[in-house]
Amino acid sequence: MIIPLALSSTGWAVVGAVGGAFVGALAGGLIDLVVSWLREGGQAKAGARLVAAQIGLMDSQLEAGEADGKWWRFYGIEISDWREYGGVLARRLDQGEFEAVSQAVVVLEHTRLQMADIPAFRKDPDLPFVLLDPPSIRKIRVEAAKGYNALSGLAGHEPEGELLTHPEQPPPRPSDDSESKAQSPG
Repeated sequence: MIIPLALSSTGWAVVGAVGGAFVGALAGGLIDLVVSWLREGGQAKAGARLVAAQIGLMDSQLEAGEADGKWWRFYGIEISDWREYGGVLARRLDQGEFEAVSQAVVVLEHTRLQMADIPAFRKDPDLPFVLLDPPSIRKIRVEAAKGYNALSGLAGHEPEGELLTHPEQPPPRPSDDSESKAQSPG
């Protein structure tokens, strides 16, 4: 096939217009792709941080329940940001990380809903807490830590290990002068 090189000025204008349109569309598409990728990356990072924070909050309550063997009526942090950011996290986490996070969310949500529906709470609306089996809670906390740790690379926090560690609470302050006088030397 022979392509004539001698085109009229109108022919070259048409070639230039078609070529320019092609290059412009390609450049515009690449720019859109890069902008979309960056936007999704920001959403993934925000989602990872929010979901990790909710996992950490729920784990704090589980840690307290494991320590004292009680589940208080007001316990239960919903992992609500999972619904909004789960899709973008699925695209940005590798398969193992995504499975760890989704497993943690399922276990924590199941626990939250199951605890809220305990017959003792339904029977007595004034009952403040129910007793727990601490070894069962430990297994749930291990799943929470796996999910939290799987989000660490994307969220920008350090992995915690098998269990999440939470800062210890400061000792309670004396409530009146008699307690502080009883503790003072002299």
